[in-house]
Parts: sequence; C-alpha cells; structure tokens
Amino acid sequence: MAAQNDSYAWQETRAFEDTNMHMLDDGTLCDVTFHVGPNKVKIKAHKFILASRSPVFFAMFCGPLSQREYNNIEITDIDPDIMQALLRFMYTEYSPINKETVLPLLYAAKKYNVKRLEGQCQIFLSEQISIENVCTILAHAERYDASELKYTCLKFIASNVSNILLLDDFCALPREVIQQILQMDGLCVNESEVYNGCKKWAVHQLHMVDKNKNVSHVDIRETLGKLLYHIRFPIMSMKDFTTRVSQESVLSPEEKVSIFQYITAGIKSEDFKFSDKPRTQKVIISRFSEFLSGWTHGGSPDVIEFSLSKRSAILGIGLYTSTLKKGKISGSVSLSLKDTLLLKKDVDVLYDEVDKTTEILFDNSVYLEPAMRYSLKVTLEGNTSFYGNRGKHRVVEGDITVSFFENTSITLQNGTSPDRGQIPFLILLSSA
Repeated sequence: MAAQNDSYAWQETRAFEDTNMHMLDDGTLCDVTFHVGPNKVKIKAHKFILASRSPVFFAMFCGPLSQREYNNIEITDIDPDIMQALLRFMYTEYSPINKETVLPLLYAAKKYNVKRLEGQCQIFLSEQISIENVCTILAHAERYDASELKYTCLKFIASNVSNILLLDDFCALPREVIQQILQMDGLCVNESEVYNGCKKWAVHQLHMVDKNKNVSHVDIRETLGKLLYHIRFPIMSMKDFTTRVSQESVLSPEEKVSIFQYITAGIKSEDFKFSDKPRTQKVIISRFSEFLSGWTHGGSPDVIEFSLSKRSAILGIGLYTSTLKKGKISGSVSLSLKDTLLLKKDVDVLYDEVDKTTEILFDNSVYLEPAMRYSLKVTLEGNTSFYGNRGKHRVVEGDITVSFFENTSITLQNGTSPDRGQIPFLILLSSA
C-alpha cells in the first residue's frame, strides 16, 4: 500500500468519485486483476466497486457460483483502453465518449450490464446519426439490443429512405433489420424505390457468397424469401408496376396478375399475400382564406417560393379554374430548386362549377428536403380564372410546416405572391 506523505490526506480534499479513482489508479487494496486483450494487459480493480455497479460482476463475485479463480479474470473481447474506460465510469460515473470509443464501449457496457453507461453511449450515437452512418449504427443497435437507439435509427431512415436505399451499407444490413424497415408504415418513399433497394440487397448477399455469380431474377426471389411479401406492390402506380416490376420475373405470373387486378379494380384474390396499406399520407397545404374572380392570364408566369420543415414528396399542386364555362386556360407548371428544374408538366385548366380549383398531378413525385427554398412557376394563357386572397405566409398541417415567400428571381410576373394569386394549394406526401 502506498504511504501518505502529504501534509494532509488526499481523502480530505477530494470528492467521493475522485477518491475512488485515486484508489483505482494507485492500485490500493485492489483484489481482482483483469488480463485484457491479446497481450493480456493487467488491469487491477476492486470487487466491492464492481459488484456494486454491475449485476454481472455481482453474480461473479457474490453469487452461488462464485469461485476463487475470479481473482484473475481473462478478457479477450475488449481492448485494454476500453476496459479502463468502463472501469472509470463504474468508479466515477464519468468516462469520455467519442466516435472511436462509443461502439466498443457500448459493447462492454452491454456485456457487464452497466445500464447508465449503455444509455450514455446510445444518446451519443443518436446525436451522431447521419445518412452515411445510420445503417452502421442500426446494425450495432440490433446486435446489442439497444431498443431506444434502434427506434431513433428507424425513424431517421423513414424520413431519408430514398438516399439510404442507395448506400452500400444498406446492403450489408442483416435480414431481420431489412424486414423491420420494410414493415414500417412511415417510409417516405415510392414503393418502386423500396423494390429496387431490396433487389440490390439480395444481389449483395449473393455476391458475398460468390462474387462472380451471374445473378438472375429467380436468384433474387429465392434470396429475398419472405421479405418479398413486405414490399407493398399494391400501392404502386400502374405505371411503376408495369415498367419496373411486371417485366421482370422476380414475381410469379400469378402474383403479377393478382396485383394488376388489385391496382386496376381493387380486387383481392383469396391467396393475396401483399400488404396494400399506404406507407405515407397525402397532405394538402392550402394557401388562401378566400377566393375571388378576375385573375387574368396572358403568358406571364405566376411564381411562388416555399420551404418545408420536414422531408416530403410533392405530388402536385392546385390551380384555380376558369370563370367561364366555355374555353380553357392552358400552359405549363414547373418546380425548380435554384437553377435546377425538378419537374415540369403541360396543363389544361377547365371550368369547374363546384370546386373552383383543380388538382394538377405531376407525372413523377420528387422528394423535397427541409429548409431548401423551392420555386413553383405556372405560365398560363386563356380565360380569366378565380384567384386566392388573404394568403397565409406560414401553413402548419400536422407535423409539416410550409413557409411561402415572394419570388425574387423573375422580374416580369403575373402577380402571384404569398398574399394573393394562383396556386391555391400544394399536394404533398408525408410519412404517416
């Protein structure tokens, strides 16, 4: 035991956790030695502290199966620096966590059931989640049964799944995790992208066994197995199913027929195995409190800019209809992000006696990212139409907030603004 030569005892001036750490660092009264890692580095500790902080160590030292050989314990699956970090936390309730140590430290905390450290590791990882690393973190959360961390990862994936499906790390996820993702109702994505991502995952699994294998659709089906029935083919558009699925032989001819029957006529056969539950919900963002008549169209664009608080797909927009029963309004609708054209559609707007508005659906949906400023431009010619008045600069619908702004990039405009004009609503697709 080390002698005390100080004019005052170190026990008198330090907090409880500091005196604990002093005893550990000095090796004072240590009664257990760990031999850690491939080089069997010796790390000493106190059974009393370990048993008071870990049910695993308590059972080891105090349980009915406790043995004398537990005075020397070999640990081969934890590195010495991680073991020292684990002990530091058990002695002081604090241990630095960083990107390099968090995963092995989580493993060590899980192994010895140090719940408070396990929780801190999960919080640290939750704060680090990004598109690039979420699959890696999710795989570890699944391996260590870290339920809160796994929930956070899955929620993040639901909102960013279009980008994540393209990652190589997605293809490395285990089957049970892929199934959990496919079972989520809140995936904010076209189902055809889910299908493509699953095919890519299956090809990766096959190439892990034989990297030179020429993979067929039959191979993909066999590899997917029951995962195939978690892909929601019935909620695809007819165009997507026809062009992206039916021409391949991943599905059987009978399955293709049954899905075609459902998409076209809503008919379910007795052995229908695929879910038709929507993954997302349609959200209408209405801009105006009232409508008036007399908006003219002479070929100058009506433009409005907007941003979203949450990643969502835009399916289409609303336009005010003609005020006259005869004739029509014709032109185009486009969506841009700065100088990049994202969507464009030619339109004909007719008279509607009941609604005064009509839905214009784009041929394809595009996912819009939060905090980006998008521009909608409508260029029309023809009859006068109704128009909106008393506009809302900020619209909250469920958990989505949409903010509208004046357009500043186009000088010659037809007058639409956040306060009045055309484009009465947006049609969005958001996670349920």
